[in-house]
Amino acid sequence: MDNAFCEVLNGRVRVEWLNASWFLSMAHGIERIEEWRCSYNNDRSNVSLGKLTPNELARQTHAAQEIVQNSDHKAGHLQAHHALRLKPDHSVGAS
Repeated sequence: MDNAFCEVLNGRVRVEWLNASWFLSMAHGIERIEEWRCSYNNDRSNVSLGKLTPNELARQTHAAQEIVQNSDHKAGHLQAHHALRLKPDHSVGAS
């Protein structure tokens, strides 16, 4: 066992994919492994991600970033608006 993570992945590939699939050709096998790889990496829940899938986590993160950016933009706009209102009056006759 050189690397426990590799051994676990090899075991999962064997059980979940190789033992459960029949392949009509090498091209068919390559196509099926790519489908499995994408599903395994993107669509499976992960305990380290709070039982979310990577895709769900990415969507939540993106939505949170948009909320922060929108609130920062609004806050910046309000600050600029208030800064304009609070500038001292330098017109003629003002003291």
